[in-house]
Amino acid sequence: MKKVLIFAETKNNRVDYLSNILKKHYELVFTSGLQETINYVKENVSELRSIIVDNPSNIKGFEASIEFTRSFRDSFLIAPFVILTDEKNQTNDEKYLDNFAIACISTHDSERVIINRLERSFAAVNSIGFAEFSKMLEVLPSLIYIKDDQGRYIFCSQSWYHIYNHNDGMHSIRGLRDADIRKDKKNAQLAYESDMKVIKSGKGTTYLIREEDGDELDYLRIIKEPLKRSDGSVKGIITLINNVTEQEELRQQLETKSITDPLTGLYNRMHLEDVASGLIQNERFLPVSLITGDCDGLKAINDKYGHAAGDEYLRMTAKLLKETLPREAIIFRMGGDEFAAFIPNADNVRVRYLLNNLRKNMKKYKNKKFALQASFGSFTVKQPGESIDACLNASDRSMYKNKRKREKAAAESGGGCR
Repeated sequence: MKKVLIFAETKNNRVDYLSNILKKHYELVFTSGLQETINYVKENVSELRSIIVDNPSNIKGFEASIEFTRSFRDSFLIAPFVILTDEKNQTNDEKYLDNFAIACISTHDSERVIINRLERSFAAVNSIGFAEFSKMLEVLPSLIYIKDDQGRYIFCSQSWYHIYNHNDGMHSIRGLRDADIRKDKKNAQLAYESDMKVIKSGKGTTYLIREEDGDELDYLRIIKEPLKRSDGSVKGIITLINNVTEQEELRQQLETKSITDPLTGLYNRMHLEDVASGLIQNERFLPVSLITGDCDGLKAINDKYGHAAGDEYLRMTAKLLKETLPREAIIFRMGGDEFAAFIPNADNVRVRYLLNNLRKNMKKYKNKKFALQASFGSFTVKQPGESIDACLNASDRSMYKNKRKREKAAAESGGGCR
């Protein structure tokens, strides 16, 4: 049963009147000394519905205890202080409403008024004010907001630079939608669409967005959950936003390392199957042309000048491919001295043009020790369904055919790789 503490130095008509009313609704606890009351409250505040102080203006030493009562008002475990008075003492007792008490009851109040006032006092002090709660949330690294079922902001725990006029205070966005306040209109549209999906389905969602504003770049993890009425219908959304920039950048770095050849900066063989299958099996990218390449004379360079020179030879080849092929080309180092590049929406005519440019531009890549020599071949995928291995093999056959032709021409002219 709910407990109510009545602190009265002496039994009197006020206490008798109140006790007869309250004992029907609460378990009553009586104290008569100030220190006794303080000690009891300290130990049992979580069990108390109210602390009723009888005639505080006549309690000796009560003035000095006000700081103690104030400390309870700022606590998370709160029992409201209520003054019990009568017509004779009311004027003097009511001054304590400004110091510590939340309500005042009198012997001329009816049972209904007294119970109502006590219950309302308890509800008031145990409901953290909206402004106070908002201030508490500001210390969190996360951002929390609430929207209604139309996607309009009701509350946001803190300001963020991704909205216009973010220094004006979050109250300025109340009633507005993301399209009204977000700088990134694409993310604003994404937010609205996900809001409506949560509202329609009644199911939460989680996703990651990238937000940029000048030099600022953030990756934000969005977690949305529906707020439901008692009948199960959705009345709004509560959202938690965590800044995961550091974690996401680390993840991207690790992912890049896992799919990148450290020597040339190109993609590695492990990543080729994922990319290639997405290209050659999708009609949107067809025709897809594949160019494969092979460095000539790498072993001879390694033997003569050392492996550092051989590494430079491979980097030259990578640079030739990156600077000659179009931006949409996806280039791989297959391992050793073998390279491959996929060019979406490139037919036979275009790939022959690119091969010719590779052979012409190759002349620019040289140093005091050696000039770049590489052989290239190609294959064009025109219909979906080709296997990656079949495409690579076809392009390799073309490459080796061109290599043999060039080696034969070099031998007949008395030249060759140096």
